[in-house]
Amino acid sequence: MNDDEVFYDAEDEYCDPGTGTSYNLHRAAFDNNVAELTALLQNTSQEQHKLLDLHGNNPLHIAALRGHSEAVAALLAAGLSPSARSSRGWTPLDEACAARSMDVARLLQRALLAELKAELKAKRAQLLDTMRSMPDYSLQLKWQLGSSLPGLSMLLRRYAPHDTYTIWKVGDRLRVDGSLMGIDTKKIMPEWKRGHFSLVVDGSPAGRAAAAEAAAAAVAAATAAAEEQERARHQR
Repeated sequence: MNDDEVFYDAEDEYCDPGTGTSYNLHRAAFDNNVAELTALLQNTSQEQHKLLDLHGNNPLHIAALRGHSEAVAALLAAGLSPSARSSRGWTPLDEACAARSMDVARLLQRALLAELKAELKAKRAQLLDTMRSMPDYSLQLKWQLGSSLPGLSMLLRRYAPHDTYTIWKVGDRLRVDGSLMGIDTKKIMPEWKRGHFSLVVDGSPAGRAAAAEAAAAAVAAATAAAEEQERARHQR
């Protein structure tokens, strides 16, 4: 597919001949013209940044499918979402993978992880605010699978999983204890593993600091592992 097939040019700028809508951001992303792209990003709104062109792509989709890492980096820095979908349902990462552009794919993967981390942080803040507004409590929650059919009900009680959760809430801290640990597949007849587990949500300053440190360590480890795999691939 050549440039004329990808873009409709009305004189010197890419635009919709029906509405007159300009797609100069998309053109700059297509050409990997970072200087023009940066200037346009500074003088256009977020709504224009997310605008889909005649083919259903925003500028980040176009930069990704063209394999332009510089344009992708500029668009991500301007706040374009790496999880945005085109009219076909594709993300920029999908486009980069289809184009076999590994550098762009890595950029977008890191951006997706950062976006997910920010979303989880926002949801955690909402959860903690809700917890603080609630009175302290403790309760037991029992669950099991059942059926109205007599024979099936007996089988479910014998072989299906079940557990009783004990839950404590104190201030901005939550603890859940249970006993269902998974399934043991080493036996002829698989059995549910029993033991003891505790899940703790600690919204105190010390708890948040520890969680942030653990998350940073996990991200660093994942990044190092990915870089090591890439080096090994190049060596082969």
